[in-house]
Amino acid sequence: MTDSDNKFERLRKEAERRLKSQSSSRDSSETQEYLALLHELQTHQLELEIQNEELRSTQSELERSRDEYSDLFDFAPLGFVSLNAKGVIRRANLTLSTMLRIERSDLQNKPLSIYVAPESQDDYFKFRRSLVQGLRQDALIRFRRTDDSEFVGQVLAVSPDGDSTLFLVSIADVTERIEAQAQLQRQNDQLEEKIAARTAELRQALAHAEEANQLKLKFLAMISHELRTPLTSIVGFAETLLAKDVVWQPEEQEDFIENIRDEAIILEDLVGQILDMSALEAGMLKISSSECDVQELLEAASTSVSRLTKEHVLSVEVPEDLPPIVCDLQRTVQVIVNLVHNAAKYSPPGSTIAVVTTMHGKQVQFSIIDQGPGIPLEERPYVFDAFHRSEASQKLPIGGFGLGMAICRGIVEAQGGSIGIDDDYTDGAHVWFRLPTAHPNQRS
Repeated sequence: MTDSDNKFERLRKEAERRLKSQSSSRDSSETQEYLALLHELQTHQLELEIQNEELRSTQSELERSRDEYSDLFDFAPLGFVSLNAKGVIRRANLTLSTMLRIERSDLQNKPLSIYVAPESQDDYFKFRRSLVQGLRQDALIRFRRTDDSEFVGQVLAVSPDGDSTLFLVSIADVTERIEAQAQLQRQNDQLEEKIAARTAELRQALAHAEEANQLKLKFLAMISHELRTPLTSIVGFAETLLAKDVVWQPEEQEDFIENIRDEAIILEDLVGQILDMSALEAGMLKISSSECDVQELLEAASTSVSRLTKEHVLSVEVPEDLPPIVCDLQRTVQVIVNLVHNAAKYSPPGSTIAVVTTMHGKQVQFSIIDQGPGIPLEERPYVFDAFHRSEASQKLPIGGFGLGMAICRGIVEAQGGSIGIDDDYTDGAHVWFRLPTAHPNQRS
C-alpha cells in the first residue's frame, strides 16, 4: 500500500471515530475541524482517482507496446528464437515456425539442433559455443524440415534475451541468395572458361598468322628461286641458239630446243601448282565429275608418267574387272602425274616405280609405290600440308614449292575420295588415293 493510501485510510478512520463520538450539539470549532478533515479526505480521494487513471493509462500503453512487440516478434521477416545455454528452444516466432513448417508449440523445449541438417551440425555446434562465450558471430547453417526439404539459414546472435542464460538468435532464409551466388559463380566460371578458350583461340590464330607470314616469306623466297631457274635456262638456251658467231648443227639445235621445252614444262607446272593451290584455298577449284574407265584414265596419264620415269622402271597393274569410277578425268590424271613425279624425284635411277589399282570396299584404290628412302614417321602427318618439304628433300637438289602433295589431297577430297600413306610398307614410299565407283551397289 502506498503512502497516499495509508494517509487516506488514516484520515477516513479518524473521521469515522469523530462522527461516532459527536453529540447532537457541536461547537463551532469541532465543526470546523470536521469540515477540514472531510476536505482533506476528498482531496486525497481525488488524488487517488487521478493516480489510478494514470496507472490505467500506463497499463494500457504497456499492453499496447507488448502487443506491438509481439506482432513485430511473430511477423518479423526473420525467424527469431530464444535458446538457453544448451541450445534448447524457449521461445520462437511464427516466422521461424513457418520456415521449419512446424507448429510453434511443437518447437517449445526442443533442441534447435534436431532441425539442423547433418552436414551443418559441426558449424552449428561452433556457433552455439560462440553464444556461450558471448561472441556475436554469424554462420550459414543448412536446416532440414520434417518433410526432408532443406533451406540455408544465416544465423546471427542478436543479443542476450533478458535473462543472461537465454540468447536471442535471428535466422534468415538465404537459400535463394546462396543459389543466386552459386549460379553467378557458375556463370563466372563459364565466362572465365570461354575467355580462356577464346584467348587460346586468339593465341592459336596469332601463331597461325605468324606461321602463315613465315610461309609467305618462305614461299616468296622459294618462288623467286624456282621460277628463276627454268627461266634462266630458257633464256640461256635461246640466246645460245640466236648467237650469230656460231653455227649449230641441226641435232644440236634440236637438243637446245628440247631443253627449252623441258624447262618450259617445268615452269608451266610450277605456275599451275600456284594457281591450283590458290583455287583450293579459295574453294574455287573446279571439278567436273563423270563416269570414267580406270584403264582409259591411266592411258591419259601415260605420256606424262613415261616422261617422268624415263630413268626408272615403270610398272602398271590394272585388273580387267575394275568397275568405272566417278571422277574429273583431267584432275585425276594430274594427281597420278604429281604422285609419280614425286616418287621419281626421290627414287634412285633404275629402281621400280609401280602404279597399282585395286578394289578397296566400294572404292578403287590407286597406289604409287617406289623404292626410294621412304617417308620418315615423324614427317608423315605433314606430308600433305602446303609448302611442306622433308628434310631429305631440302638436302637434295630437288626443286618444287612443296605444293604437289597438298594439291593432290585437295583434288581427291573434292571428288569425295581420300588419300594417305601405307605405314606398313618399308621398302620405300607407298602413297595411295581412293575414289568412289560409279555403281557402288553392284559390287561389294
